[in-house]
Amino acid sequence: MNEIDFMKEYNAIFERSLLFSIISRSMGLVSLENLLDKKKYNQRDIFEFGMRLVIDGRITELIDKVLTNIINLETDKEIKILKNIQKDAVLSIQQGISSEDLMWILNSYVNVELDKATEKYNEIHEYISKGLVNESIKKRDNYIEINKHISEKVVNEFYKREKNT
Repeated sequence: MNEIDFMKEYNAIFERSLLFSIISRSMGLVSLENLLDKKKYNQRDIFEFGMRLVIDGRITELIDKVLTNIINLETDKEIKILKNIQKDAVLSIQQGISSEDLMWILNSYVNVELDKATEKYNEIHEYISKGLVNESIKKRDNYIEINKHISEKVVNEFYKREKNT
């Protein structure tokens, strides 16, 4: 694997890890369920497979052991490094480490200036945070309407019951 391909893979891991971290810290681990790539999971991709174990509530020691065993099967040095990056991301997300701290951990694996990593982190964080707020407002409005409808129906049923007795 050449350096360009390595950095391409690293950047993809960096972005996906930060996305998962931001979303899980905002909405909980269960919110990641539909984001998993089932094809990669079935191929035992370290990140997808590890996140499946996290979402299923497996303990850290088990996840660490399983992922380490899979990584130890790898013979290519660069791919092994990428898999270890994925493993660190999975365990960090499981532990609820802040997205910014995750950025620091992931950045420590490569020779990328911290300013560039921070810029990318800020871009991802801002975009996802805005999207979550906008969707939350929409859902909140729907939730309020649903609750109004339910409470109105229950109260009306209560009064109908009172009139019939």
